Amino acid sequence: MQYYLIYTLIVYANDTSNLLSTSAVTFYINSSLPSVNSAPFFNPVLINQFAVNNTLFNYDINGSDLDLGDILTYYDNTTLFNIDLNTGLITFTPISTGIENITITVCDDCFFSWEHNYESHIYTNSCR
Repeated sequence: MQYYLIYTLIVYANDTSNLLSTSAVTFYINSSLPSVNSAPFFNPVLINQFAVNNTLFNYDINGSDLDLGDILTYYDNTTLFNIDLNTGLITFTPISTGIENITITVCDDCFFSWEHNYESHIYTNSCR
C-alpha cells in the first residue's frame, strides 16, 4: 500500500524597508511503509468525581486520537453505571454512598487503548 504525505513550507522574508516577499515549496513524500498507529488518550485527563446520592450524575469523557478517522470506543469496569460506548457519556443516579475506584478505557479501532483510574465519591447530600 502506498502512503503519500504532503507538506507545504512557506518562507517569508522582509528587508529594513518592510518590503515582504513569500515563497512556497510543497514536498510530496511517497512511502510504501505502513503508518504507525497512535494510541488514543483522554482529553482532558480524567479527574476524581463527586456525586450526590439520589441525584442525577453526568460525566462526559472525551477521547482523542492523533490518527484521523479512528473510531473510539469507551469501556468501564464498574457495575454502578454503563458508559456510552460511542460517546463516553456517563449518566446515572447513585443509590448508595461510598468511594468507588473506577477504570475507564478508551480504545481505537486498531485496539490500541489507554486506561485511567479515578475515584467517584458519592455523598448523601451536597455538603462535603
